[in-house]
Amino acid sequence: MAEPDWCCGMGGSFNLQYYDISKGIGMKKAAQINDTGADVLATGCPACMIQISDMLSQVGANISVRYPVELYAEGLDE
Repeated sequence: MAEPDWCCGMGGSFNLQYYDISKGIGMKKAAQINDTGADVLATGCPACMIQISDMLSQVGANISVRYPVELYAEGLDE
């Protein structure tokens, strides 16, 4: 992913106070995620999960946002 270390734009309450700026940052992140061609994105941050899920939904991307431990647990079942 291009710029994987960039913030998703949620920033705790930043999203609530400055939604338009937050959305702009989030849309950039969503585009970069979408460009990877991945069907799953893993993050351990609950705020990132909310923001990224919302932004991916708004761009119509069919990418699941999951907690890393969920993916690990699924691997144990196989």
